[in-house]
Amino acid sequence: MDTVWADLRDHEGFIASATHAAALGFQGKMCIHPDQVGGANAAFSPTEAVVAQARRVVEAFDRAEAEGLASIQLDGQFIDYPIVQRARRVLEAAR
Repeated sequence: MDTVWADLRDHEGFIASATHAAALGFQGKMCIHPDQVGGANAAFSPTEAVVAQARRVVEAFDRAEAEGLASIQLDGQFIDYPIVQRARRVLEAAR
């Protein structure tokens, strides 16, 4: 969880900070004012493209696992359990 952004007048700074924290792997940001909630939600929510790719990964892996495989390639990317678990977390966050 990323820390608060104290300058309530600097909305752009807050968005930049939240976006940077999300890129670093943080899963959320503490908000000290209601005006910050929307920006934090936007920064930490997966995009439609990310959700669509996660869905493709999970579906392809589930089919392969049903055939007894524990790793596959999808579009040239190696997919195994940690990658699928991350994709499942993306789908859960999107719900």
